[in-house]
Amino acid sequence: MKKFRINLTSPTVGAVVGATLVLLIGLICFFSSTRLSKSLSESSYDWSFGLSSYLQPDVHDAPVVIVYLDEDTFKYLDAPLSSPLDRKYHAQILDRLKADGAMAVIFDIVFSDEGAKPKSDADFEAAIRRNGKVILAADYTTSGTSVDEGVNPVSYSKTMPFERFRLAAAGVGMASLDVEPDSDFIVRRHYPGLLSEDLPSLSWAAARFLQLPATRDPDALKKDRWVHYYGPPGIIPHISYSRVLDDRGIKRGFFH
Repeated sequence: MKKFRINLTSPTVGAVVGATLVLLIGLICFFSSTRLSKSLSESSYDWSFGLSSYLQPDVHDAPVVIVYLDEDTFKYLDAPLSSPLDRKYHAQILDRLKADGAMAVIFDIVFSDEGAKPKSDADFEAAIRRNGKVILAADYTTSGTSVDEGVNPVSYSKTMPFERFRLAAAGVGMASLDVEPDSDFIVRRHYPGLLSEDLPSLSWAAARFLQLPATRDPDALKKDRWVHYYGPPGIIPHISYSRVLDDRGIKRGFFH
């Protein structure tokens, strides 16, 4: 009777052993929480977009516009950079977007308190109600350190929008991006929000208001979601607050 022997120098056996070792190392890295495993996980995310950049959709004409506050806006309005912008200007923005038929307006500014001018607060509240499609931001501050570091778990204190604005809005979402960002401070995963308090992320609150298909699954927020990277900064259509207020070169229906 011939003895069964494995020839370790065989190309076939070598390939099987090599593939098995790679699989085991990959599984160990995936299920561990070491710095190496986190780095590999982050790199796999980055490479998946870097190596398939030619397959990424062109979002230059996406149906989303970022209206941003910049230094030019404060100069245009002759407003001090050290103070929050007068809320009457936010009211004007909302009316401009409503006139264009914008499907939703999402503020990532947290309007947590009364403003310096009661009249401006009243104008802003009225504009939120007139628009009817405004999603406001909530936020939180953290204290302590992560459990992984073996000290104290992270705790948070929540900051909600000023009650008058919150009651006038169509929804509220968490403006925070992630409780524990990756080591290089790039946000790669979607932070679902405070699920125990039915306070989703800002983007999810808007998606739920718009009744997008992803929100129809009641357990959708519990799933681990990675952020889809569309390209470098500036690739999403964007425009300065000052241009919207001045209406310079913006055609009617631009925000539709």
